[in-house]
Amino acid sequence: MYVLSLTRFAVPCFFMLSGFFYPDTIERCGEVRQLKKMGLLLLGGCSLYILYGAVRTLVQGSGMTEFVRGLLAPSRIVYFLVLNDTVAMGDHLWYLAAMVYILVGAMAASRLGLLRLWPAAGLLLAGQLLLGRYSQLLLGLDIHNRWSRNFFFLGLPFFLLGYGLRQKDELLARWFEPAGRKAAVLAASVLMAGLSLAECAFSLNGPAPDSSGDLFVSSIPLAILVFLLT
Repeated sequence: MYVLSLTRFAVPCFFMLSGFFYPDTIERCGEVRQLKKMGLLLLGGCSLYILYGAVRTLVQGSGMTEFVRGLLAPSRIVYFLVLNDTVAMGDHLWYLAAMVYILVGAMAASRLGLLRLWPAAGLLLAGQLLLGRYSQLLLGLDIHNRWSRNFFFLGLPFFLLGYGLRQKDELLARWFEPAGRKAAVLAASVLMAGLSLAECAFSLNGPAPDSSGDLFVSSIPLAILVFLLT
């Protein structure tokens, strides 16, 4: 668990990279092409995991009927369509489904001029923490991580942060010009990693133990700092 707490920046960085380079996609008129590629990747990944699950079911001698019923259960389909929950096909594929939803939304938002509202990412991340890692402490509720680990509360805010950083690209370049600035960002990243370990310990052993949720508070600045170092 402690090791995983240090890797929580990886998926947020994926979404930030997508948002950071999205203006280039718009400039090349490649939005539809990018969406198709991501959709095919999601379809291929889900198909492979379904095939793997079917083969494993046969090898273990379990009922194939139960496997199919579980896969096509109405609740599973609803969770997949609404919350990107891919647990029936491969739990970690959720971010591909989330990316498809985000790209569809980004296409519409770019045409309506709504991407300039990227600072709203802060509100979405607050919701992510409230429904995720700190739901037990702040709400006294044990909320499944599907409600916080989806396109809306995790993928979209980091995509918007990446897009926002692109708008400040020249300012960031000037900020990094003085010697020692990268070293300062690296030191801050190490500090945030240490805070992630502390939050992990608190989350597991504090007054409201909770191991659900993908992000700690420190995971957010850690992801941004790691992104700035790339």
